Amino acid sequence: MLTRHTAGKSKVSQQRGLHRSRARVVVVCAAANAPQITAAKADVEALIRNTHSNPILIRLGWHDAGTHNKNISEWPKSGGATGSIRLSPEIGHGANAGLQGALDLIEPIKQKHPAVSYADLYQMASALGVELAGGPKLEMRYGRVDVNDPAECAPEGNLPAAGHPFPDGSSGPGEHLRRIFYRMGFNDQEIVALSGAHTLGRSRPERSGWGK
Repeated sequence: MLTRHTAGKSKVSQQRGLHRSRARVVVVCAAANAPQITAAKADVEALIRNTHSNPILIRLGWHDAGTHNKNISEWPKSGGATGSIRLSPEIGHGANAGLQGALDLIEPIKQKHPAVSYADLYQMASALGVELAGGPKLEMRYGRVDVNDPAECAPEGNLPAAGHPFPDGSSGPGEHLRRIFYRMGFNDQEIVALSGAHTLGRSRPERSGWGK
């Protein structure tokens, strides 16, 4: 691990380690365990290759992060990638239907590498899911902190609904998506790009309630 100690840099930036693997840049903050991050990444990659679980793991990472509210600065009220999706009641939210299966896939890796947070594992799995499906190698930062109290779960309704009628009263999908994603700080181009991830895999009625 390369650790930078540069005068004038913040304490956090001084303690970050840079790890490079196949042109992928991984930044590990002081809060993370670098050896376990590296080992967990190898296990997640093997999991995806053996189970072809890219789509559901991408969905898991997105749904854990997609509760973010840019207008709230206090953590964890601001939502985002906190690992809270594994807790009840959040895993039971309608938008998260079927994601218990993704949690079950990741849990043995968490038990093997306990120093890696759930929040980091979910985002790691999502990024590797994109990469192993032929997408870009994503630069990642590790050191996320988990929410462990169910009372700190994100409220239901922070993620987009799958179809009309929309719970926020939107008259159509465009209005609904803008209400959801503008809260996170996305613009229209970014909304379209992110929504395109739904073309990976297929809808399964036993998971999301949609599809055939």
